[in-house]
Amino acid sequence: MKATVPSTISSKPLFRLLALLCLAVAGVARAQVPPPDPQAEARLVPIEQGDIKLMEQVLSVFRGSPLTYALIEDLNVIVLYGPANAVQSAEEIIRQLDRPARPVSEANVVFSVDILTNVKELGQPLPDNAAAVTEEVRKEFPDGELFLMDRILMRTRDGSAVEGNGFIPLGGDQPSTYQFKVDRVTIESTADKHVVRADGMIVGAELYLPEPKIDTPQPVEGQPVPLPVRSRRGDQNRYNVGLRAGNLTLQPGQPVLTSKQNLMPGQALYFVVTARIEE
Repeated sequence: MKATVPSTISSKPLFRLLALLCLAVAGVARAQVPPPDPQAEARLVPIEQGDIKLMEQVLSVFRGSPLTYALIEDLNVIVLYGPANAVQSAEEIIRQLDRPARPVSEANVVFSVDILTNVKELGQPLPDNAAAVTEEVRKEFPDGELFLMDRILMRTRDGSAVEGNGFIPLGGDQPSTYQFKVDRVTIESTADKHVVRADGMIVGAELYLPEPKIDTPQPVEGQPVPLPVRSRRGDQNRYNVGLRAGNLTLQPGQPVLTSKQNLMPGQALYFVVTARIEE
């Protein structure tokens, strides 16, 4: 019996269809590419002394504008492209910033943060080396006793940042913590001395302190029976205290009272920061 072979489909219509699709895609691609701006120009700006990475941060202000740029780090060159006035403005900014970076010293900066309180139950007697810290607090708040809640020590390099969190030994179910942060630490030189600039300083604490318990009064012989008082649970109250001090200039070895924060009426914390330079 003779087998029937199906007839083949002509390939000409298929090729014609593919050709039409290719033409359509090419047309869409041409429509999406904007025509070149006759007023635009390209310019190469060599970086001779500055840090090309820092230049990139500055040029980010032009994002969203017609100006585009590219960094060629191997050649230390920035390519600018866009309207002539925008290119000119960007180049002027680059020229102004194209200078040697401030030399960073090999010195360390040590921060000492003393957290003082006038609540005896929350601190310890002041150590002998806390006289300067206490004197700084007494300048503003001369009344009442002072006790040391905790002392924090942190070390960082000139030109670096420092940040730390830790526990304050107050006991209780919930741990109390401190926070200290400086976005940038810089040793600046004046005519005859060095100072420490602390940018973006934050100092604070999150404390969990027990509520006072109220006991039911006990009857006294021969006296009327007092009304019962429902005792409160010894839960912990949360106190989040601190300050974003901003930018401070510190004299090495000179304590600075950065913040006084109230917990409750008559109860306060005092944050004293001291910076020291280690050559």
